[in-house]
Amino acid sequence: MQKSYLNYRCSITYIVRYSNSNYMNNSIARHRPTLNSYDENIDTKYSPPEPKEEDGSKLRGELQETKDKLWTISQKFTVLRKERDTLKKENKELQEEIMLLQNSMREMIPGFSNTSSIFPMYNELQIAITDFLKCNCEDIFFDVLSLELTMEGVVYFFKETIKIAQQAINDYFEPTFSTIKKSICCDSLEGPLLSVLKKSYQSSWKQVFVLCITPTFCELTSERIQGKLQLGGGSSSTKRSINDYIKKLSEILFLCKINEPELVFEIESMGMKVQFNASRHESMDGFVKHKETAVVILPTVRKGTITGEAVIKARVLPLNYEFS
Repeated sequence: MQKSYLNYRCSITYIVRYSNSNYMNNSIARHRPTLNSYDENIDTKYSPPEPKEEDGSKLRGELQETKDKLWTISQKFTVLRKERDTLKKENKELQEEIMLLQNSMREMIPGFSNTSSIFPMYNELQIAITDFLKCNCEDIFFDVLSLELTMEGVVYFFKETIKIAQQAINDYFEPTFSTIKKSICCDSLEGPLLSVLKKSYQSSWKQVFVLCITPTFCELTSERIQGKLQLGGGSSSTKRSINDYIKKLSEILFLCKINEPELVFEIESMGMKVQFNASRHESMDGFVKHKETAVVILPTVRKGTITGEAVIKARVLPLNYEFS
């Protein structure tokens, strides 16, 4: 009896344990991922998914579009380069044409047919003279002359330097003119012959000027002026300023001499007392009233002869001008 009871309990225990075991196995099976059966032919390495045919067509289209744009840009650069070269060529041709027109103007304007292409035209020479009177002359006046001299001393400086330089230029040309007048048996050179001579001088005026006005001449003239005035205590800086002024003055007078028509400085009027008239005079410093008495410091420049048309006004100072 006892043995039968023990067998019954063992049977029940076995049944319970077996039921629990099946339940756990089924629960694990439900949560466990399903694995494919093993295939030895499967490649275990990762391989990216192949792009779809639509994506590839889109990329090829974008690539072709980019190539087309690059080709268009390169073509535009080529066209621009050709246009640039063409413009450079046209610009050079225009510059040459301008030079030809400028040379032709000398023949179209009366009085300039005998002017060399490298020589200043009439209006250019007028500007050069005006600049010389306003800049070079006023610089040496304010920096040197007005500090030590009186009115008479200033007039002497400008008048004497112009006379000396004018005489040196005349002495240079006189032998040539005298020889020609003697050889053709005439008393004066006028008309076409003089025009041809001046044109010859104009074509190489810089080389002729160097022969006419030498550094030695400028130094000797400066020493001659300093011997009378003793400006700046005879310092080297003052001497250099006077030398530079004499060289520039000589260049202006030389250009006026070989210009056609010649421009003449009215030297004899320097130092004269005049009644100021704005149409004929210009003040070097300060304001001068109409009809106020003034002194001519720098002369009038006239065309052709000493009585010709005035092209540059005389520069004056008031009679009561106060020097430093």
